[in-house]
Amino acid sequence: MKRSTILFCWIMIGAVGMWTACQQASGEDKKGFSATIEAVKQQYAPDKRVAIFDIEAVREGGQWVLKGETNLPPAREELRSRLRQAGAAFEDRIALLPAAELGDSIFAVVNNSVAN
Repeated sequence: MKRSTILFCWIMIGAVGMWTACQQASGEDKKGFSATIEAVKQQYAPDKRVAIFDIEAVREGGQWVLKGETNLPPAREELRSRLRQAGAAFEDRIALLPAAELGDSIFAVVNNSVAN
């Protein structure tokens, strides 16, 4: 009885340790994605009035997904390149603006003197 109790305790300690390690690893992944996204944003679009770079990394079904939008194709490629070099696995759902379905209608008239 005493041996089975000790064995059970060791198994529980190991399980808790593995669970904690997995939680920390997934947190580090999020930090890594966020840091890379922020670095690319600072390089290509430091001012949100000049360029659009609104991208985030979310975990969906055990896989990282990049969601958002940008009007800078080189920034999108730089982000993808940096993440691939880091060995990160992700799905790209970043929309490039202006959207293709707009066709030639990519200009507008704004009646506000301080519009971006």
